[in-house]
Amino acid sequence: MIVQLSMAFIGLTKAFDLVAHPVLLNKLNSYGICDKAYEWFVSYLSGRSLQVKVGNSISDPKPLSGSVPQGSILSSTLFIMYLNGANQCMQKRRLICYAGDIVLYISSKCESIWDFLQTDLNALNSYLLDIGSKINTIKTKLLTFREQYQNKKDFQVKMNSETLEKVTCFKYLGIWIDSDLDFKSHLSKVCKKLSSKIRLLSRQKKYFSHNCFKMFADSLISSVSHYCLIIWGHLSNTDISKLDNLYYSVVKNIFPYLREKSKNDYKTCIEKLNWMTVSEYRDLFSLQFLFKNLRCIEITKNMYKDKFVQKLSTRETRSECDYTIPSYRSTLSRKSFSYTATKLCNSLPLDKKMRPSTSCSPHQ
Repeated sequence: MIVQLSMAFIGLTKAFDLVAHPVLLNKLNSYGICDKAYEWFVSYLSGRSLQVKVGNSISDPKPLSGSVPQGSILSSTLFIMYLNGANQCMQKRRLICYAGDIVLYISSKCESIWDFLQTDLNALNSYLLDIGSKINTIKTKLLTFREQYQNKKDFQVKMNSETLEKVTCFKYLGIWIDSDLDFKSHLSKVCKKLSSKIRLLSRQKKYFSHNCFKMFADSLISSVSHYCLIIWGHLSNTDISKLDNLYYSVVKNIFPYLREKSKNDYKTCIEKLNWMTVSEYRDLFSLQFLFKNLRCIEITKNMYKDKFVQKLSTRETRSECDYTIPSYRSTLSRKSFSYTATKLCNSLPLDKKMRPSTSCSPHQ
């Protein structure tokens, strides 16, 4: 039996602007927000107006009976609470919401996956219409993983009589997700962005001191290359070398004095900047994320108790602190965080595993 995974990236029409205040307040009340706290939210949402300015002319204020104020730290939280309950109306109940980014995903047999997806999309659309929101069929895209395994019959998923577009790559929360899950599209975007930032820094190097440029390089380069690295960073050695070469170009073009001696190799040069290789950063971030979830916050630990179960051993060996590695067979599954991070954790010396803090120097 071949199991297929498909995702629908849902785009909403004016997502935050169409939030109905009565619906949101009723939900807040059902969540236990009452008395003074409820009155505060009523005050927070009410009494707002909208004006439009063109040149020196400004319109009369128009009262707003809906919408969530954008730019506030509460905006995304209130919007998620407004949408909460949507998964209850769907058959498979596989819905991910992060602010206005909504994803519906279905895992099923190839021949039935499109029927399930169509059914749940219809249910989600009906729920959103009931609370005053609306799905934008132009923004909504479909992505099927490992598409070579699916039936050759051309299935169509429709919404409001319009056929939804199928794509092979989609940008979600800053990561380009492709149908093969090899993240080569994301790597290409990252390399292109890093190259432009390196050229920018190289043109300005004569105007700043070493410490200033080190700070600029850390902020501009690391912010791009490190973002969600534990998700997409398990690439082939050839692909990883592309990022490492860009790191070295920073040394070569911006800090040339670090490579004055010809024997200075790439790793030695970046160590002088207190940097690491891309694969070392990936492993460090994976271990930090794993340790934080398992040891620092008990509530979060429970989320992963089925993935990382501590083995019981009667012997006084390092395996007493080992975690169960998931039994994945495919190469793709063995690139997942649950597999790679657990295996990496088990390979650490005992004193590293038992450290009370996840903080450490880059090369420690």
